[in-house]
Amino acid sequence: MSLFKQISLLFLIFITMTMISVFYLNFKTANEFIQNQLYSDARDTATSLGLSISMVENKDEAQVQIETMIKAIFDSGYYQSIVLKDPLDKTIYEQHNPNIVKSVPQWFLKLVVLEDAVGKSEIMDGWQMYATVYVHNHNGHAYYQLWGILKGLFIWFVLIISFLFITLHFLLKLVFRPVKIVQEQAEEILQNHFIITDKIPFTTELQGVTQAMNTSVHRIKEIFERESLVIKKFHLLLYQDQEFKIPNRKYLIATLKSYVDTNDYHSFGVFGIFSIENFEELKLHFGYHKFLAFVHELLNNMKQFDLQHNKNENIIGRMGGNDFGLLLPGVSSNEDFSSIGKTMMKHSVEIAKKHFNDEYTMVQLHMGVGAYHPKEDITLILTHIDHALMRAKMKPSFMYETFRIDETASNFRDYGKEELLSLIREALDNNHLEMVYQRCINVVTHETFHRELFARFQTKEGKMIPARYILPVAHSIKILDEIDYYLLHKVCIDAEKCVYNVSSPTLSSTSFMQELRKLHKSNTISDNMGFEISLNTVSSNLKDTEHFVEKIREMEFYFGIDDFTFGGNVDEILKRLRPNYIKINALYLLGFTPEQIMISMLNSLNNLASSIGTKIIVYNVESQEHQDLFTKLGISYMQGFHIHKPELL
Repeated sequence: MSLFKQISLLFLIFITMTMISVFYLNFKTANEFIQNQLYSDARDTATSLGLSISMVENKDEAQVQIETMIKAIFDSGYYQSIVLKDPLDKTIYEQHNPNIVKSVPQWFLKLVVLEDAVGKSEIMDGWQMYATVYVHNHNGHAYYQLWGILKGLFIWFVLIISFLFITLHFLLKLVFRPVKIVQEQAEEILQNHFIITDKIPFTTELQGVTQAMNTSVHRIKEIFERESLVIKKFHLLLYQDQEFKIPNRKYLIATLKSYVDTNDYHSFGVFGIFSIENFEELKLHFGYHKFLAFVHELLNNMKQFDLQHNKNENIIGRMGGNDFGLLLPGVSSNEDFSSIGKTMMKHSVEIAKKHFNDEYTMVQLHMGVGAYHPKEDITLILTHIDHALMRAKMKPSFMYETFRIDETASNFRDYGKEELLSLIREALDNNHLEMVYQRCINVVTHETFHRELFARFQTKEGKMIPARYILPVAHSIKILDEIDYYLLHKVCIDAEKCVYNVSSPTLSSTSFMQELRKLHKSNTISDNMGFEISLNTVSSNLKDTEHFVEKIREMEFYFGIDDFTFGGNVDEILKRLRPNYIKINALYLLGFTPEQIMISMLNSLNNLASSIGTKIIVYNVESQEHQDLFTKLGISYMQGFHIHKPELL
């Protein structure tokens, strides 16, 4: 319970008890007053009546006159009884009225007991006592008065309590405004938001608290920005070509390694190398700036190549010297990717003519294009594409060659695009999907952090095909969100903490989010559910990702970034999304040489991540040697075949 509610409740109890005490005392005073009034009235009536009767002569003979006097008094007031008794206590005459009260609730009559008010007066006949008159007041009128007083007091009690509580509420709101400022800033800090408030409370004690929090947030923000800058500098040093300010060979190879190990549509794609053989000669002939403008436009045009509407994820870099590399993720090997080389060479001719006019023929440009597949050896991929490039160089300028891996190299490649599409539809319609999971474990405590879920498709022949081989086709025909929707219902019944990867179309899918809300509201889906999104998808769809993360966090699901790499706008991504964890490929980290660079990069990333409450997970840990190395570097959470082999869900 908040401090505001506690103090409000305390004041409410105090005021209520005070008002009840006042209420009770007022009612008690009224009760005593009315009781005294009854006694006084009965006594005065008895005295007056006794005096009147004593004035009558020959009382024994004037019985009718005495009875008439008693009747007159009885009828003129509100009495229960008037009794005239002789000295021997024998009743001479009496008048009675039933003690019935109809206008007052019975519970009130039982709760409030009024004593009988009886007044008496002795009547003398000369020097002898003639009789004694007893006047017994009726309680009905007294009860009616007390009931009216109680209702009036209760109405005033409610009005005063309501007024005091409303007044107290606004006064406490005013008094607690400084506390509210501190509370809001504290809540933002708990959410790892770097909020420095300009609203300093006027309460002296809270001024120090706010200033201390501002100082702490400022220092954390400085740590984040400093470590982010260190990582950027390392990235530029390691992964950027200094002449053209584009990724270098090391970055392209590391990214390609990361792609072939993923479980989404990035694991399939096209990699090409194009070479400008007379690089230095063209620089000298046309001048450095003119040639540089030509190369920049050429590179930009190739990066914007849009075959699968995923041009935002295309990567172009310098392989070294005269060679440049182009990475197009998400392009299936079933596509006619030879059209890529043909289209690019056509655009290259147009750009060369634009910059060099008729002298464009001086440009000696060739290209080798090939496909890459999941779990394929990087060296083999590069060897094949280099071979295609060498064959292209044997032809005239602006020519290309392609390389296709042996179609019989893997069973899944026996299926054409239409067959794979049919397989996807059949799997979704007939529940031919098998779920497997791999644990991410804290190697220090040996506790499971979560389980990552993967899907496998079943063919008519009973073969199981990993999703990574199907997703490129699903991506090309735009049904990735349908698969995510299907998997949501497959995993929501599992109670243990688990995550699965969602695709870029799902980030903006209203039907997926509506279904997720429905499952969450009906408690059908586990509260331990989490979602992973690859860094490439996040970078290309940052606004959609931000909106998606905001929605799932409203339902208290957690979120992580998969395939995390350094460079680009990762600091901005971390600052805006504040993921619960990030996953980095062990092969990517081991690619940093010398080892001291990897250690420095991880130290900076650790400091950066801890400043926003983000955990670091290293996956693809395949040996005890690698586990020991990453443990030594401060990484506790790991995933891979050495850590836990995948199991059926």
